[in-house]
Amino acid sequence: MLFAGDTPLNIKSPGGSYPLSFVASLERIVSLDIKTIYSGHDAPVTENANAMIKNTLLNVKKSLIVAN
Repeated sequence: MLFAGDTPLNIKSPGGSYPLSFVASLERIVSLDIKTIYSGHDAPVTENANAMIKNTLLNVKKSLIVAN
């Protein structure tokens, strides 16, 4: 179970810019077995949570990564 708050975990396409620390955080989260995500603004994600985070990480890595 992950309480994500305002962290964007459903980034559907590349674009924008992200700090290197965000990439590192996503890589850590992807390594976990997340079954449910509770965010601050969306309905809970109860299916394919890990797949969604992996897709987000791929899209972030295709975007501009900036130093912290």
